[in-house]
Amino acid sequence: MAGDYSVLFKQFLFSSLQYLEFSQIQSINLQSNMASCADLMWSLFWLIVLFFIGWPLSIFFGGIYGFLSPLTTCVGLDQVTDVLLQGANLGRTCAENMRSSKALC
Repeated sequence: MAGDYSVLFKQFLFSSLQYLEFSQIQSINLQSNMASCADLMWSLFWLIVLFFIGWPLSIFFGGIYGFLSPLTTCVGLDQVTDVLLQGANLGRTCAENMRSSKALC
């Protein structure tokens, strides 16, 4: 009975050592794929722009676009609704820029 536990302990110890070696290899690979500090700052910048500018304006322009879009063919508001649609997509643009860490310059 005691021999069974020692065998299990040895197997556990061996498997945990293999896991540690594997996790060290993974951490080395992850460090080469990590983002720079500038990328992080740009992502945070776009997140702030998204919360305070992108979403409120998208909601506002989306409501006006939803109201005016059925009238575009009747009245001829194509250019106005195109601008409103771009404003409604402002939140999406901010989110894409945040995901890719796009700089303003």
